[in-house]
Amino acid sequence: MPAADDLEDPETWLGGFYGLAVLLGPRDDDVLTEAGTALWRLAGFDRGAPPGRATLTGSLVSRGVVEPLPGRPVAAMVSVLRVVESAEPDEDWLFLDIPLGALEAWDPAVGAFPFGPEASWPSRAWREPLEGWLVAVARALFAEVPYLRASTGWEASGLVRSDDLTGGGHHALLLNDGGRLQVSPVSRWDFGMPG
Repeated sequence: MPAADDLEDPETWLGGFYGLAVLLGPRDDDVLTEAGTALWRLAGFDRGAPPGRATLTGSLVSRGVVEPLPGRPVAAMVSVLRVVESAEPDEDWLFLDIPLGALEAWDPAVGAFPFGPEASWPSRAWREPLEGWLVAVARALFAEVPYLRASTGWEASGLVRSDDLTGGGHHALLLNDGGRLQVSPVSRWDFGMPG
């Protein structure tokens, strides 16, 4: 198993992602560049190179190391998705993702999350501090670059694209409500498993 902050080992990047997915709004190179640079700084990335304009307007990702808890570094990345659909307006998405391969080394309790017993209530022990950090980063980002909505958690990008924006489940949901950020924190820690 690689170290939690090993950016070079391919196993670091396996298993899906736990993170923050942000819908910035309509495509805008300047907003995307500003938000990506701010996200890198606000998350406290160390090592790696911050996202530049070329990265944010292309398909590359910026990888580095963050410390969701003091003294506990873990590999992470910032990436973008520029959606171009004929039926909907074009959108810019920004992601802060921590790979499960790195999280398992960061805290062995992660195990095979989100499968098996690791997906039950005991996952709250490592997820709650991580969720708190992700929501804090999302709040700070909103203060600098107001976005439409965001979600945290395992494969958070799937939820934030959903029309079901009620929140209060397995993911935290952050919504721009007329310029104010409304936060619905995680309220279920079991991912549907018996606990």
